[in-house]
Amino acid sequence: MRIVNLKTFVDELRHFRSNPQAAVRNHILALDIGTKRIGLAKCDLLYFQSFACGTIERKYEVTLDEARRKLTNALQQTIEKEKIVGIVAGFPLMENNDLTPLAQKILADMKHLNCSYGKDETSQMGAQDLNTALPVPMMCTFWDEGYSSQKARAVIRTKYSSQRSVADKLRDPLSALMILDDFKQQVLKVR
Repeated sequence: MRIVNLKTFVDELRHFRSNPQAAVRNHILALDIGTKRIGLAKCDLLYFQSFACGTIERKYEVTLDEARRKLTNALQQTIEKEKIVGIVAGFPLMENNDLTPLAQKILADMKHLNCSYGKDETSQMGAQDLNTALPVPMMCTFWDEGYSSQKARAVIRTKYSSQRSVADKLRDPLSALMILDDFKQQVLKVR
């Protein structure tokens, strides 16, 4: 997997859509990366349909390396199952665009996934090139999640205020869906 800037991500999506073999792998995956769970949402390359598609639980009862290895395996399974071509990872930034503590943890997780960073991001993030570990060649870009978890919590609270366990299960995939929809509206110009 390689991290690319938004322009490269969109250009490669457009190129991929023009490929007749694109029907084999044709979804964009959005990740809302949290400390307990990672919310997942996907859309097709026509950008018409978006929907939440579950969570990946983050378990820390083992060492950090073992937890990251489990995370890598779960992400690999999701990529294969959902036929993913690109990933939009929610990236929490401060109002002044500085990295939040969670954003720094997300960068550490992405480094563990052995992503190779694009040249544009290398200067911005201070990252170095790393070897590819995921078996599927794909690209990933970061998108400011814009408080998606808080927005999702507010939406869920109105409907499931008395059912906390239901609300907790819905929040992360709904946050990922909000990240994906915002990305589609702002970058892909899809309403």
